[in-house]
Amino acid sequence: MKLYLSEEEDIYTNIALERRLFRSRESCLFLWRNAPCVVIGRNQNPYQEADTAYMEENGISLARRYTGGGAVYQDRGNLNYSWIGDRADVSLVISIIADALRRFSIDIRQSGRNDLLYRDRKISGMAFLEEDGWYLYHGTLMLDVDIDRMTRVLTPSAMKLESKGITSVRARVCNLSDSRPELTVESMTAAVSAAAGIPVERLHAEQTDQELQRNIAELGSSEWIYGQSMDYQVTLRERIHGENYTIFLNVCNDRITGAQIASDALTVFDNGRISGRLLGNRFRKDTILQTVRESIGG
Repeated sequence: MKLYLSEEEDIYTNIALERRLFRSRESCLFLWRNAPCVVIGRNQNPYQEADTAYMEENGISLARRYTGGGAVYQDRGNLNYSWIGDRADVSLVISIIADALRRFSIDIRQSGRNDLLYRDRKISGMAFLEEDGWYLYHGTLMLDVDIDRMTRVLTPSAMKLESKGITSVRARVCNLSDSRPELTVESMTAAVSAAAGIPVERLHAEQTDQELQRNIAELGSSEWIYGQSMDYQVTLRERIHGENYTIFLNVCNDRITGAQIASDALTVFDNGRISGRLLGNRFRKDTILQTVRESIGG
């Protein structure tokens, strides 16, 4: 088994590198981290999981992975690990991660199928994929993640939180560096290498690798990120000239398919004309609100 460390920090590039390793059918452990991003599961609706307007305003990328599971926020304080092998057994990678953390006097335990806990708070979540007898298990490891930003950008349903007996994202997670400040992405990488008994090999994306570059482009495309989503309804509220407006939208594949404006405002507006200007456009909150303001005369 080999141990790879990505030199890239772009989420689409790292998912493509992981995909390349998985498709190559090579037993390995792959470590990688990303610039700020939200990664949703294969079958999730991005608008139900994250505040996409806030993400656009703050330069946070949105990506859809190949595996299932829930949405996660990642930044440079998070270390991702991916184990690829021909056994349906996640215990090997968990034992390596646990052994590495014990070198910092941190003991973790597994909770359910896909969470790792430290002092009963989540520090890692996992997902998996199987193809032709080969398995990918990957997860996050919260070392020094910006939890304020995480709680701002992730918008899980109240039902999901309630099922886990908690009231917020913040109440459920913690950073390992809060207990061990010396625990960084770099020191954890070295600890994983020592625990596995394997030297680190660095990995980067070749610009001349056309197949890899095509996969990166696909992962970053609107068709892949948004086009997998089912039809859904969105309600926006805006105050224009001191009057309240509610905008009801139907969205399919990131395109507005229905729109209706409601208001008790004294200002008279042409609902059909505003709806006509919105239909067919991509769902972008700022653009929608700007169109409504202009149509009403704001």
